[in-house]
Amino acid sequence: MWARMSSGLWLLTSAMLNGAMIVVMIFVSLYTWWRLTRFKDMDLDRPHMFLITRLSPGLVGYLAHQNSQSPYLSGIKASAYSLAIAGLARVAEREGEVSFIGTRLKLSRRRMAAIPQATKAVLGSLRGQRGTLKFLSLDELQRKGSGCFASDVQLEYQQRGRIRLFGSPAVRIVVAVPLCLSIAAAYCGGYWLMELLSLFGAAAITGNWIKTLHPNLSEQHLSHRQAGMLLIVICTSFVLFGALAALLATQAGLLLGRTQVVSWAIGCTGIAFAVCWPLLLRIQSREQDHIRRHVLLLQQLMQEGEDLPQPLSSPMSVAHLERYLPLAIALDAEGPWRQRFEDWRIKSGGAVYAPKWQEEMP
Repeated sequence: MWARMSSGLWLLTSAMLNGAMIVVMIFVSLYTWWRLTRFKDMDLDRPHMFLITRLSPGLVGYLAHQNSQSPYLSGIKASAYSLAIAGLARVAEREGEVSFIGTRLKLSRRRMAAIPQATKAVLGSLRGQRGTLKFLSLDELQRKGSGCFASDVQLEYQQRGRIRLFGSPAVRIVVAVPLCLSIAAAYCGGYWLMELLSLFGAAAITGNWIKTLHPNLSEQHLSHRQAGMLLIVICTSFVLFGALAALLATQAGLLLGRTQVVSWAIGCTGIAFAVCWPLLLRIQSREQDHIRRHVLLLQQLMQEGEDLPQPLSSPMSVAHLERYLPLAIALDAEGPWRQRFEDWRIKSGGAVYAPKWQEEMP
């Protein structure tokens, strides 16, 4: 009698744990789907959070040192700095908006805390000087040497590529709870195969979180190999979810003998998942991709010199000049930056233009 009661109690506990496991997996899947649908089309153009990481200033300094003979170096470097810390300093040309400059400087000091440490070492200290921002000068950048810049860039590139998968307690709980429930269910039911399958279930949950949290999985510029790996990981993760849920549901009915095909299917998909998951982590993050594309752009600009290609000449407008001019002044590169703009204006048949906001400042 006691044996039957204990056996029934074990089965009841196992069924309850199985049910909790299935509920948790359904919740994770629904939350993943909600995150993907909600944030898929979100506008990421947030100057103080997103654009601040578009380009590594350490990498700009390294390029500046390597291409110090280029006549367009100062202007390009000022442009690159403005891309790296977009929105920190906007100088208003219209009269009566000088106070706006001071407000932007206060915001820029607060936002400095969001810049990585490697970037701070290259940018130097922020301080207001007649409404401009003071960075390291070109001579100071060159005195640091290319080795220092290369190490800063490499460190920052690696930091920007990390996926904060287990960084938050919520993610750790979501991954750990189903794993513990499945192991407990396997122990109570006496089926050690279920413990092995529970590891695949936890891997499937991890795969869904990678798919949700990785910043670059929805981009259009993934290669065919990366897109294939992503498809395999997504498919196998949901297959593992469904198959594991089916096995857990049939465990209470003692039907494991009839699920041999399902077990082999789970094993095969688990192997594919284990092979593709580490490769998926090597996909470039959004910030890394920005660094790579901006490096190619800067190198092309420095190598082309005056013969700027047509796609790169179109952004040179009055707004383009004034957006980057404050940083060019802070870098003591106002002359080359203005000259580059005027060369483009003359080449395009436009009139010479010079803003007068600097004379209006106190």
